[in-house]
Amino acid sequence: MRGGVIPPSAFQVTAGLGRQSPARTVIRAYPNTVARTDDHPEAGRPGRYLIIELDPDDANAQASGTDPLPLHRA
Repeated sequence: MRGGVIPPSAFQVTAGLGRQSPARTVIRAYPNTVARTDDHPEAGRPGRYLIIELDPDDANAQASGTDPLPLHRA
């Protein structure tokens, strides 16, 4: 993918909570050269990975209280 601005509104993410699928808030989306988040506010270098950052403060940020794979910085 080429570098550039991708609006967070281009994606819709839900958390699977049993039979419910509450929405998550996408705060940033950008291409990157590695499969990890970029702490720079101007993130977005051409790369083969698409990073979609979710708001860690969402009420649904952790899928369940016993989730073995925490969604921190997912």
